Amino acid sequence: MSRNFNRLFLLQGGHNKLLLFVCLTISLYTTIHAQNWTPQTSGTTQTLWGIWGNDVNNIWAVGNGGTIVKWNGSTWSAQTSGISQGLYAIWGSDVNNIWAVGFGGTILKWDGSTWSAQTSGTTNYLSGVWGIDANNVWVIGQDGLILKWDGNTWTPQTSGTTNFLYRVGGINNNNIWTVGAFGVIRKWNGSSWIGQSQPLGAGVALFDVWGSDANNVWSTGGGGNILKWNGSTWSVQASGTTQLLRGVWGINSNNVWTMGNGGTLIKRSGSTWTPQSSGTTQNLSAMWGSDVGNIWIVGVSGTILYSNNQSLCDPHTISAPTVTQPTCTNNTGTIIVNAGGTGAREYSVDNGANWSSSATFSGLLPGSYNLKVRLTASPLCETVYANNPVVLNSAFITTTTDTWTGCVSTDWTTPGNWRDGTVPTITEDVTIPNVANDPVISTSVTVKSVTVQSGALLNLTPTGFLTTTGM
Repeated sequence: MSRNFNRLFLLQGGHNKLLLFVCLTISLYTTIHAQNWTPQTSGTTQTLWGIWGNDVNNIWAVGNGGTIVKWNGSTWSAQTSGISQGLYAIWGSDVNNIWAVGFGGTILKWDGSTWSAQTSGTTNYLSGVWGIDANNVWVIGQDGLILKWDGNTWTPQTSGTTNFLYRVGGINNNNIWTVGAFGVIRKWNGSSWIGQSQPLGAGVALFDVWGSDANNVWSTGGGGNILKWNGSTWSVQASGTTQLLRGVWGINSNNVWTMGNGGTLIKRSGSTWTPQSSGTTQNLSAMWGSDVGNIWIVGVSGTILYSNNQSLCDPHTISAPTVTQPTCTNNTGTIIVNAGGTGAREYSVDNGANWSSSATFSGLLPGSYNLKVRLTASPLCETVYANNPVVLNSAFITTTTDTWTGCVSTDWTTPGNWRDGTVPTITEDVTIPNVANDPVISTSVTVKSVTVQSGALLNLTPTGFLTTTGM
């Protein structure tokens, strides 16, 4: 097996075997929302697997053949790693404390001036690194290996799995995740690594994990699969692709990207994953950015892409709407969508089928309505009302006995005066309760029966006739 690992990456593996991915595939789904991604000259043709930065002038990418390149704000230049083994991940706490890990148990540390090897105590492949600070760093890899750096030494931790672990990421000391082969997910809760179940099962490898907070964590993998952790369970999200998704990274919970084979690039804006045009068909591996105007992606053949014009999605909040229910005098209602936030916005009450610049929707028939709000300047940035649907109730209800309400007037023949919104017929029993508007019959009326309750009156004009059939 070549130690250069050009165009190879771990796909699925148990504790003692690897399957290697060597194919270059092309994304086939339609891109409906493009951003400007510009190639940068990396100075290498080696595959780049990992990227991390401290700021826009200090960014490192690592890859096959011991490759390390650094961005200084204007150009990428090679740094001496001192090794020829592949490097698969990089992370740092600051510009003087950066770790790169890779083939054969390799761990390199940057101290601000040089890269030097650290003793890992293993020859296993190391594929991921992440930490909280310079004294709390985790490395993961082959055979379920997890190592913890305490500022002085690397110490093994019990992972509870022998599956190959591909990436590690977290929020704080109590919320760290590692994912890998056969859909394995392990979470560090502050004292131990525990297994978590996910709906895809063991049939899908998970290649990366990233979160904005303890209730918003994503993992991506084979077959275009995206998993989302909400603080208690993992669920599947629709990606719109079947391409392998190798990396995931974001700025906040509403602005997350995943990238993978064939130049596949998908952005989560609000609640929707939407494809972007990366401008390449090369396989993409990882992403890092300092802010919305400075984001980099790395991939095979030394690919580095840069974007400085990503539009952030910071959705509005939707509070309880103002609702006017239908009445017997007006069988339509009104919903006013109450949203907070800045910027021009559009509103929908039919789950996004139609949009309006007005938050007031009148003339709505009884039924269920699903509210959404989106930014006018960024239509993909949607917010869904958490308590959907909003229900407008009919002013009329179906009854076995037609009951007088007198809601509109005293006229017997006005439908709005009856509980079910219809005038009684020859087959219906009628009840007249004690209400403000007593019914007046001024024409010929035939019903099955009439019950006049205590205190109620039934009035007939000289032209009014009432016939009961008792049928």
